[in-house]
Amino acid sequence: MKRLGILFFTTFLMSACADSTEPAGHASLRVDVAVDEAIAAVADDIAIALSGTEATAAVNAEGHAEHVFGNLRGGEYEVSARALSELGIPLASATVTVSVQAGRQAVAHLSLAPGNGLKITGVTFEDGEMRTHAPVAMKISVSQAADTPVSFTFAHDCRCEIVDVEGDIARWLNTWAESCKISITAGSAMGSDTVEIPVTTAYAQGTVLVAAGTHCATLQSGDLSTHAPALVGEDGPAVEAAFAKPFGILARANGDIVFLERDGRRILMIEKATGKLRRLAGRPHENEISSYQDGVVDVDEMSFSLPVRIAEDGTGNLYIADTRDGMRMRKLYASGDTVETIFTGTGYAGHTNGYLAVAVDAHARPYFSTFAEGYLDRFYPNSFTRETVSKPFSRAFDLKFGIDGMLYAADNMKNQILKVDPLTGDSVVHGGTGTQGYSGDDGMAVNAEFNDPRALDIDGKGRMFVVDRLNGAVRRIGPSGRIRTVVGPGLNHVPGQTEPTSAPLSDPDGIAIDKEGNLWISERATCRILKIVGPN
Repeated sequence: MKRLGILFFTTFLMSACADSTEPAGHASLRVDVAVDEAIAAVADDIAIALSGTEATAAVNAEGHAEHVFGNLRGGEYEVSARALSELGIPLASATVTVSVQAGRQAVAHLSLAPGNGLKITGVTFEDGEMRTHAPVAMKISVSQAADTPVSFTFAHDCRCEIVDVEGDIARWLNTWAESCKISITAGSAMGSDTVEIPVTTAYAQGTVLVAAGTHCATLQSGDLSTHAPALVGEDGPAVEAAFAKPFGILARANGDIVFLERDGRRILMIEKATGKLRRLAGRPHENEISSYQDGVVDVDEMSFSLPVRIAEDGTGNLYIADTRDGMRMRKLYASGDTVETIFTGTGYAGHTNGYLAVAVDAHARPYFSTFAEGYLDRFYPNSFTRETVSKPFSRAFDLKFGIDGMLYAADNMKNQILKVDPLTGDSVVHGGTGTQGYSGDDGMAVNAEFNDPRALDIDGKGRMFVVDRLNGAVRRIGPSGRIRTVVGPGLNHVPGQTEPTSAPLSDPDGIAIDKEGNLWISERATCRILKIVGPN
């Protein structure tokens, strides 16, 4: 009996020990997570999940986090691990599938490394827009721990300069492009992310931009073909080109800006879509008189004398007043292939000094003013004939038609703006007393003083903008007849000036208004084309 009792106790004890370890047929899984030290430095805990059950484990001194899942049946299991910041934001994660056999313990090895724990969640601008010639702040939001250092890099397809980056704020200047894209890459030990955002530049009203030209180019004697590349800057950014005295300028309906390079003897265009400089006709040469050509000439072979004023008809033909010897009137056909000399200004009805300015009416008929005698002539393209309308000027340096169908002239010898009926030739004073000076702002234009009014243009609202050359200013005459200064006066132009009434001009000689209400001004002294954004 004693021996039988001992045997019963031993059997009971062995059975109890087996139940306390692991039931027959069941298994366990030990998960070992190797954590990169960069993540371990900022991670609060490692979350380890298996089949809907999640546990947390701390990272030990060896850089590992462990957890054992028991009471498992044999089969395939997916196990995952996530590193969490103190704010509960995922920094990195990993997943692996393991096979577990009944009655045994399996081991799953995972590693958490940088590369997938950072996301850019938003980009916002200061004041909701990007402005030119003024520092602009951009806030970049990322989804990771606030105390984790993040570095930012930028790539762009426009003239965009990153000034500084501090934390998640970037500041920059945009110097030319009206629209572009900026790629932002945020990176840290937690990973990296890149976003691409479109940017449309919002210019402050009255901002003065240098749209074309860096300095004045000087024609040299000898074979100019060796000097032309440095002078022309063709097919490159217009803002990087050098010119020889830009003069007359006009804005086309598509936004392209066409201007005459007087001393370079070219017709040039700033292409709106690209900001690049294109040559429409002409070539540099050193002799302003003997090298000009008459007849019908290919645009690449055409030699102008001194082109100063330009106008466009409704079909895209350009008329050019080419001064000096003979004072020719040229026509660059809309096809863009040829230039034709339509007539000279001398030897006609008492004309001795040729033509100076040109404007085209709604019927595609050009009107010309003579250099000295004050004549106004009309040209009929179909019959190739001309006639004198009247003699209202002293010297009209520029002509423009208004929305009322009247012809307006900047008479720089009279220091007045004249309004002329193109049919009868009758004229009245639209602005200026005739006295040389600078006065009259905020009053009626007829009581104001000008000092060499050299050019003008009129927008779709009937507002006239006059280049008051020797005052270094642009004056605006509204439909009511009141005048005010919108640009200048001043002595030296300062790029980046944002106050239209104090932005000075240096020897301005041409003006155009585009469809968006921006002013384009040719500065002869600096050999630049300025764009002034939407002045009032």
